[in-house]
Amino acid sequence: MTQAPPQYGMMQTAPPPPPARRTSGLAIASLICSLIFCCPGLALIGILLGLIALGPTGRPGVSGRGLAIGGILIGLLVTLGQAGTVFALFKGGKFVMGKLMEPAEQLVGDYNSGRDKALYDRTSPEFQQSVDYAQFEAYMARAREEYGQAEIMGLWETIRSGQSANVNQTGKGMVANLPLRFEKVGVKTVSLVYASQAGQLRLTKVEIEGLGVLTSKDEAQLVETAVGRSSHSDWDD
Repeated sequence: MTQAPPQYGMMQTAPPPPPARRTSGLAIASLICSLIFCCPGLALIGILLGLIALGPTGRPGVSGRGLAIGGILIGLLVTLGQAGTVFALFKGGKFVMGKLMEPAEQLVGDYNSGRDKALYDRTSPEFQQSVDYAQFEAYMARAREEYGQAEIMGLWETIRSGQSANVNQTGKGMVANLPLRFEKVGVKTVSLVYASQAGQLRLTKVEIEGLGVLTSKDEAQLVETAVGRSSHSDWDD
């Protein structure tokens, strides 16, 4: 039995190394966008990028599937949190604006029409003892001359202006701060204090930002103190 002669010139080569895996840029961008929760809308972009990245990261040589899934989940949580915050602000804003709307419409309507006497007649007796009608009329006339006509802003416009409308009420009365858009000077805050008398709210302090204040002093301070205590008690509870 003869042996086959050895064959020369044939060498066994090693298989080529697998291609290097790369991390999907979309997956990385998805996670980054979702983590920047301080910028509204970026979380939605993070979710979208993560969904797009799921396809490529399932292929050989492309990693980052975990990053894409993380970006989607974090983006969903951030988006839900932001939506909840906006809803709470909107609901609270509607409540505040609702309580303020009637006195605000009366105030702005009388102010714009020059019906200072009608507005003065809705002030409290103590206010009228401290501020006579001539002072009140001069204050309103100066406001119209320097600031122009006033306009009640909507909820979203108020938020965009960086101002806030707020109202606090107790059995003693109500304290309200209302941003108004004035024709000549833009947004200014009008602070109002109402005293509760015989089931009615009577104006006892008015302050238009930049024009000083008209107040009944003791009565207004009593209402503000009572409202302040009530607010602190609510926070403590």
